[in-house]
Amino acid sequence: CAQPGNVRKNRKRMKNRRGGRLCPPAEKSAFFVYFSIVVSVSLLLLIVGLALLLQRRAARNFRERQFHDNILRIIAENVENVFILFNSRSGMVEYVSNNAKRILGIDYRDLRQTPQQLSDLCVSEDANPVSEMLGVHSLKEPVTHEVRLKNPISGKVCWMLASLYPVREKADDFGDRYILVISDLTEIRKTQEVLKDALVNAQNANNAKSTFLSRMSHEIRTPLNAIVGFSGI
Repeated sequence: CAQPGNVRKNRKRMKNRRGGRLCPPAEKSAFFVYFSIVVSVSLLLLIVGLALLLQRRAARNFRERQFHDNILRIIAENVENVFILFNSRSGMVEYVSNNAKRILGIDYRDLRQTPQQLSDLCVSEDANPVSEMLGVHSLKEPVTHEVRLKNPISGKVCWMLASLYPVREKADDFGDRYILVISDLTEIRKTQEVLKDALVNAQNANNAKSTFLSRMSHEIRTPLNAIVGFSGI
């Protein structure tokens, strides 16, 4: 049996521990629970904040892409040039402006899938330059060719200027991407033909004038010579 003095000492010691001098195991476990809850909530808030930040960044990138797409659409709708961006290494067409059907008579989606349609639409004499452009693997300077393409919708043969430009990936590094620009030269060709015909007509008129003056000079000199001869007699 414990002595009465020892019992009183043990009770006093337990009372002091309960008074806050020493934490019992139950209070320690409660502290760890609260601490883990705070850490979990903090991590959850951090994750939610990162998710919102990534969502805002993705939305901003989406808006910027929409803005660039609208710019390209506006350009394509107001110019007479078809832009084709292709990768010579993969053989993939990465971009075709959506005005291809209006200018070439081919839907831009079909042209992106099978770019060889361009050479098929060319007049037989002009098909090789276009095929060489589409199959180029090394180019550092722009290349241009005037070709004739038959529009599959209207059936008309139109003059086109095909220009191939290498894409500069870095300062002195030309990558595997190329831009093919096809411009409609039909109206320019018509204007050139009109000017050429006008120049030929002007030259013909000048030659006719020269011929007329030379003949008239001869016809006038002949009777004058006779008059001068009789006057001398």
